[in-house]
Amino acid sequence: GNDNETKSCPFLIDFNIMGLLKAVKSSQNEYLQGTVFLSNLLFRDIRHEINTRRIIRKGIPLCTSWNFEKYKKSDTLFILGSGGSIADYSTEQFEVIKQHDSIGFNFWVLHEFLPTFLTLEFPDHSDRATSLWNNLSLRSADYADIPVIFKYSPAVEERCVKIPEELNKIFLATSLSIPGISEGSFKKWLNFLQKKSYFSPRRESKSILYRQASLSWLITFGLILEYKNIVLCGIDLNSPDYFFDRDKRYVEKKQLEIPDPGFTGKKHPTESVEMSAFDTPVSRILAITRDVVLTPQGVRLWIGSRNSALFPEFSLYKW
Repeated sequence: GNDNETKSCPFLIDFNIMGLLKAVKSSQNEYLQGTVFLSNLLFRDIRHEINTRRIIRKGIPLCTSWNFEKYKKSDTLFILGSGGSIADYSTEQFEVIKQHDSIGFNFWVLHEFLPTFLTLEFPDHSDRATSLWNNLSLRSADYADIPVIFKYSPAVEERCVKIPEELNKIFLATSLSIPGISEGSFKKWLNFLQKKSYFSPRRESKSILYRQASLSWLITFGLILEYKNIVLCGIDLNSPDYFFDRDKRYVEKKQLEIPDPGFTGKKHPTESVEMSAFDTPVSRILAITRDVVLTPQGVRLWIGSRNSALFPEFSLYKW
């Protein structure tokens, strides 16, 4: 072809590969899913190293070590979501959280409480991702001494070029989705990965396994850091309300940006059977993960509020 056609070829190839990977991920063929997953599992750390070196060459100050042990002060990790129930948490409850470790994710940056860790994900071509980045920039001084973990995506690589100078503890992580076209096959994969110590710090890797939702990723993070209690706060799943919708005082004081709603239905998309991968809502994924992985490792999974779709399947934390 002519020069223009030749130059467009790599983009066409990338597009076709991405389309193929998406098709495989949603495929009903369990053997195809498993083959691709095992291939990714084998090369995940090599791919992560390539991404890390490429980003560092752009002058972005990534921390290459993966030693989070020095930040731990407890065997309890609070996972801080953005559900409306957070607006009901008392000062005393936040004092309890402060005494332990915590990890906020995504729009937790709109809350005044500073967690032990913060993790962020930036989907490509997303207005909410743009809003998240703007808010992180506005709060960069507050998070200067807090480990901020970016989940790798092309959008992260693009945005990190303009990363705020105040942030000096930046880490890069990679996600890898656990396969399974049914609850039964998902359990089999969890059993396999559990036996091979993929949920253990013995498997040193910056690529974290998950299934369907950020919440699953965060629980795996807690497992790798050997927490014995994991408490889910602001993980409501049964309401479109966020804490920054119910209480705007801090957002307005800091002139932060409230994002467009992520969803408008009564249930979070990850909890909806119709919108979940292979009709498995996140509550079932958590229950299966608890039974197959957490309980055998002596880890308790709690919820912080009764105002959650996860109650009473999961016990209320004893504040």
